[in-house]
Amino acid sequence: MVLYKGHITLINSTICAFLFSGAGPGVPTVTIIDPNGDTNTARMVLNDMGKSVYKCEYIPTVVGNHKVEILFDGIPIPKSPYDVRVSHGRLCVKKKIE
Repeated sequence: MVLYKGHITLINSTICAFLFSGAGPGVPTVTIIDPNGDTNTARMVLNDMGKSVYKCEYIPTVVGNHKVEILFDGIPIPKSPYDVRVSHGRLCVKKKIE
């Protein structure tokens, strides 16, 4: 699994790619949780790219610390949820985690 994590801004979309090879049958779900605990403030699209790879793209609309919760067949993947700090401005620092 590859996730870019860190400090992003409201003007940037964030792309996460997940590899679920060997996980068996199941469906991934991604929930973006904003600083207020709301799950409907970030526009998010989850695409099946084939060969057990899924791409999630979202655009945050609220400043503050967000959580990205990733489940596979209803079970949280290791290290989920992930913390992402969102702010105003143009700075975008990404960190690749595996």
